[in-house]
Amino acid sequence: MTDWDIVWRLGLASLSGLALGLDRELRGISAGVRTHALVALSSALITVSALERQASLSAAGGSGLDPLRVI
Repeated sequence: MTDWDIVWRLGLASLSGLALGLDRELRGISAGVRTHALVALSSALITVSALERQASLSAAGGSGLDPLRVI
């Protein structure tokens, strides 16, 4: 995975969280824009790091780790 792929994925997750937070804030529901953007960004960061870790371990000799268990 290239650096641009990582930036793209994290940016897309942040924008999705912002859109969801904006919708909730316009409706007057608690946990608005920043909260949803940060939660989406942090969950995307954890998932990307798990995918990178699995790729580096499998390239170094294989492992039985499943990166989807993060989800």
